[in-house]
Amino acid sequence: MFDNMLEILIDNIPYSIWLRSKEGHFIFANKCLCDSLNKTKEEILGKTVYDIYGERLGKEYTKNYEEVESLGEPKMFSGYQEGIFLECYIAPIKKDGKIESYLGILQDQTERKKYEDEIVKQKNLLKAIMDTIPDSIFYKNLDGEYINCNVSFAQNYYESDKEQIIGKKALDIVKDENFKNQIIKSDEKIIRDRTTQTTNINIKVNGEIKYMECIKTPLVDIKNNMWGIVGISRDITERKLVEKELRKIGYNDKLTKVYNRAYFDEKIKSLDNERYLPLSLIMGDVDGLKIVNDTLGHLKGDELLVQVSNVLKRVCDEGLIVRWGGDEFIILLPNTESKKAEQICKKITRACKKEPYTSIPLSISLGHSTKRNLKENIDDIIKDAEEKLYIEKLPRNINSKKKILKGLMEILEEKSLDAKNHTDRVVYYAKRLGKRLKLSSEEQKELILSAMLHDIGKIGIQNEIASKSGKLTDEEFNIIKTHVEKGYRVAKSNYEISYIANNILSHHEKWNGTGYPMGLKGKEIPFLARVICIIDAYDAMTSERAYKKQMTNEQALKEIERCSGIQFDPEIVKAFIEEFKYEN
Repeated sequence: MFDNMLEILIDNIPYSIWLRSKEGHFIFANKCLCDSLNKTKEEILGKTVYDIYGERLGKEYTKNYEEVESLGEPKMFSGYQEGIFLECYIAPIKKDGKIESYLGILQDQTERKKYEDEIVKQKNLLKAIMDTIPDSIFYKNLDGEYINCNVSFAQNYYESDKEQIIGKKALDIVKDENFKNQIIKSDEKIIRDRTTQTTNINIKVNGEIKYMECIKTPLVDIKNNMWGIVGISRDITERKLVEKELRKIGYNDKLTKVYNRAYFDEKIKSLDNERYLPLSLIMGDVDGLKIVNDTLGHLKGDELLVQVSNVLKRVCDEGLIVRWGGDEFIILLPNTESKKAEQICKKITRACKKEPYTSIPLSISLGHSTKRNLKENIDDIIKDAEEKLYIEKLPRNINSKKKILKGLMEILEEKSLDAKNHTDRVVYYAKRLGKRLKLSSEEQKELILSAMLHDIGKIGIQNEIASKSGKLTDEEFNIIKTHVEKGYRVAKSNYEISYIANNILSHHEKWNGTGYPMGLKGKEIPFLARVICIIDAYDAMTSERAYKKQMTNEQALKEIERCSGIQFDPEIVKAFIEEFKYEN
């Protein structure tokens, strides 16, 4: 219905244009629409909005067409979609008074909307300032007699009506001698120097102290002769109180609500006094924070820090708790001997063990030191506590990381029964294939451990993606692919299993170099990672999935054979088929 020249013209228009039949099918789509949907014209024409946009948006867009049909005239629809403000113009195309099709035009108006919103915002802001400004305004002659003032000035300064102020001098009204002297001195300076003066004064209104900031400027006539003073005064009481509160907030860690390092630096000056000796200091380092951050994400890491800080608050109610760094805390204990500090450390350790946890067992390594005389430098005390902390941390690190790994495995199993069953099957297949490949005892142990932990990195993937029943989008698949790197970091952080880290990292590499995450090829891929790759793929093919049909053993083995030399190591493929050819 469009000749070639018209179609070329419409294809070069920089916004989406389409025609939709009355029956609901796209009968024309310009290049801009196709590009925005990442589809060709052939993939759009003949399709419905449900085909193109899915159920939710399909319903919404269909209602828009129904509304236009009901009105019998064009209508503009607008709204935000994924942070973009869109305007969609839909017009009925009629023949002999009957609707035959619909013209649609879609434009991204995000920038215009931003400008409009900003203009409205600025107008509202200006109106709010003018409507709510609390400033007091006055002017008086050189004798100090008030010529005029606003209601705010009369009320804030003199608890009176403006009519009671105009025509009088401050000296006649003010009773407080201090306040009177401040006004006299300020006025004399302005008259003498003929310069603007800013003064802060305290006044008592309704029994409460108010802090006022007053700016006074000399008034001059056309001949530059000074004839009076104008003043604008602002109640800064709230600001003064906020400043006081901000100083307090500035000393607190936002996350854990304990003191921060800035507070420590100030407080330690006052504690460097004979009356606070002996001054004990405990340094703590939260165990497993890096693993939690790397696998479960920084929000879970924050939860761990908050949980530890809550334990410290309960146990050390007389100490000053400071968040020293990312995973480090310091507890200052004035008038506390070393023995008492050691007892507190033990109480903290016991309290952590009893604490329920949602990700990993709660644990903090501790070291303490005591300052007994003023000659000792606090930096040396910190260093001594830190050295003791790391001496304690080394032997308990292995045990702590075992518990953390066990906790992470439990989280993975809780995420999905399918994940647990998949791991169990992969371990079972690994045991059999390891024997078929005539691996040594040590190699078989490494293979089984790698099979057990190959998906450990998936604990850091959102549940809705990790357990999605349908096909993954490209973005979701890219997120899933990060599980090998997350798993690698978990293994690397634990000395006892660090030797399997590369197996975990590489079990999705392909023989022809098209795998991930590094695109390794052939024998560049660790041998046991190549073994896991086949086992993992076999289980995926022979297991029930909502988004694909389960294969029989025979079908799966044929697929593995087909991918020999492409995805899989040909030698391992031969051994695998030999081992599982009679599998039911």
